[in-house]
Amino acid sequence: MEIKKIVYPNLEAEMARHGESTVALAKLLNLSQVSVWRKLSGICEWKVNEAVTLCNHYKMEFEELFKRI
Repeated sequence: MEIKKIVYPNLEAEMARHGESTVALAKLLNLSQVSVWRKLSGICEWKVNEAVTLCNHYKMEFEELFKRI
């Protein structure tokens, strides 16, 4: 099974800067850790309310936080 790479480098960088893991994002978004990983790897799309929560949490604009590689 191929392991997918995180496709949102700015979001990954903000997570690292804040010392947060997928566990922290799962708690913040009230999702499972697997759901967060699927969203980070691009398998599943982010819902609008999840994206807004992350933008507010990291105090970043959507376009910058969710810029894909």
